[in-house]
Amino acid sequence: MGVGIFISKAPAHLVKQGHVFYFRHAVPRDLRQRLGRTEFRLSLRTAYLSEARSKALQAAAVLQNLILRLRTGDTSMAALTDVQIQGLADKYLRAELEAWETRRATSREPYTPEYVEQHPAILGQLQAMVKDKLALNDLGWIAPTADKLLATEGLSVSKDSADYGKLCRALLIASGKWAEIEQRRAQGDYTGEAELFPRPVVPAQPLAQAASVPPVVPAPPKKAGPLLSEALKKYEADKRANSEWKGRRTARTVMDHLAQFVELVGDIPTDQLTAERLADFKADLRRLPASRKTSPKYRDKTLERLLTMEIPEEDRYAPDTVSNLFSRIRSFLSWMKTYGLIADASIKDVLAIRVPKKKPEDKRAPFTPADLKAIFHSRGYLEDSFTIPWKFWVPVLGMFTGARLEEICQLRLEHIKQVDGIWCLDITETLDATGEVDTSVKTEAGIRMVPLHPFLVDGLHFPAYVKSLKRQGHERLFPMLKKTRETNFTYSHPVSKWFGLHLKKLGLGTTPGEGKKVFHSFRHTLIHTARTLGIPDPLIAETVGHEYSGPIQQNYIHGRERMRYEGLILKLDFGVDLEHLKGSRWVLEP
Repeated sequence: MGVGIFISKAPAHLVKQGHVFYFRHAVPRDLRQRLGRTEFRLSLRTAYLSEARSKALQAAAVLQNLILRLRTGDTSMAALTDVQIQGLADKYLRAELEAWETRRATSREPYTPEYVEQHPAILGQLQAMVKDKLALNDLGWIAPTADKLLATEGLSVSKDSADYGKLCRALLIASGKWAEIEQRRAQGDYTGEAELFPRPVVPAQPLAQAASVPPVVPAPPKKAGPLLSEALKKYEADKRANSEWKGRRTARTVMDHLAQFVELVGDIPTDQLTAERLADFKADLRRLPASRKTSPKYRDKTLERLLTMEIPEEDRYAPDTVSNLFSRIRSFLSWMKTYGLIADASIKDVLAIRVPKKKPEDKRAPFTPADLKAIFHSRGYLEDSFTIPWKFWVPVLGMFTGARLEEICQLRLEHIKQVDGIWCLDITETLDATGEVDTSVKTEAGIRMVPLHPFLVDGLHFPAYVKSLKRQGHERLFPMLKKTRETNFTYSHPVSKWFGLHLKKLGLGTTPGEGKKVFHSFRHTLIHTARTLGIPDPLIAETVGHEYSGPIQQNYIHGRERMRYEGLILKLDFGVDLEHLKGSRWVLEP
């Protein structure tokens, strides 16, 4: 059976992802089980076809040799000895150290005192993270590095083998060693490194020649920067170490956006990132569907195929989403400039955009009295057929408090309390037992006490319902709601989906010339009603947690709960009959 691999003018084994060429070749069927894979894939780290074809020929030669060895019984490249594993780890360590040293040598600007102070601390956090992964035997973080190293060396090792696990652990140890050495270097300490970078031996020259002709020292080849994916790992470690991301949801959203950036641009060395490539990324993103990985219409299509399709405007990314995504990428680019991974941070200006003003139909509109009647006189409320308590309580609380959906769904029982004799919702930030954000607010102004309307307290006996949950040993107002990866790390995810479908069934949605009707419309309804009653804006802002730039700015000031209660809450009248709600199964006698 032949093993020849050919790279033709029409490079069948070359694929371009973003701007980077990859070498791909199917593993012969008779070797797939042995190698634990069906395809060889290697980044050629170039955007130029001629260079890619040259590198692909080299990769093909290595692959051809490997296949021949495996089929002839020579397994020297199918398994790794401990000496080989250590050699690969040492090579990885040296390459990383040399890459960072090259960046220092080519930098023409002195580092700031802040950088010199913060850089070792960040490296220390990275070193601690590596130790944790070694202790937990968590190899997933380093596995892509192991795969690239093996591919570069022309080696193929089964991911289920002990050799692969040993290599991953050796690379983790090398990563920790790199962080340790870099911490010293960042403070100017290079002692004890002679064995890492031995001086080259210069051949002796005849005395006369040495005196008359200066030695010609060839310039070392320019060292490529780390891949974007590797820079992204360090960026994530830095942000987590400095607690700059507020909760797991924010961290996940940011990393998803940046991973998409790397996917579209290509996993190229950081120093190959140019304004032209960012411009191409910007154009490509605007042509793609926002739900390309989840929608049945798009999820089975390749990125290349999607970029050739005419995607309907309504399926593409919304301007606000594009703006947020570009903002996060610009922050990543600024971070890379700080650490010398890119030369020119001004390329981020390519991603600066102006978000057009929303059309009236795209804005959120308040509910009308007719809308509120449709909601609270729907079958679930009239027949008391809601079997899940949050379906009864969340819309009522939303209308009478103007609170955001997540603020309501995340409430802990301890956050429903009396202040100055007035029942209030204490909307604030708390951490869970692991130190992660549990309850959160959108802005600092969102931390507030919201007095409860008498209809909630005396009509629906809401405090009695809270008391019954405490007796049952619950800690949350809606214990069925969980914050997990599946709910995008929010408590409100299932409630939002249900309420959106509920409004659709009731015939409420986008009204031409008015705007969208969503749960947030309760918030707009309270604000609109309060302004119609002539209630001052500062008092409205305090109640709903808005920033207010006028002469009075009060947020979480004790003693003002009664002012909000008497000056706003008691005056609310939404023009809808809610008496039938008092007979619900979820309304308990005090």
